[in-house]
Amino acid sequence: MANPADEQIAYPFTAFNFGVEIRVDASRCRYATAAFQECDGLEMTMDVKTIREGGNNGKEIRLTARSSLGR
Repeated sequence: MANPADEQIAYPFTAFNFGVEIRVDASRCRYATAAFQECDGLEMTMDVKTIREGGNNGKEIRLTARSSLGR
């Protein structure tokens, strides 16, 4: 069994919530890597359809319909 003190950590813990990685044509090399904590100014809305199933009066089924992206 390996000693945990001898292991090398490639990616230390960071406070970033999101990561972006750019690759071209599914290649193994990365052209750009970035990380960030917040993102402002983006919006997404989704329409929800509610369906009541016949014979099952205690439940409603909710399905997502159209979604739209805004700024």
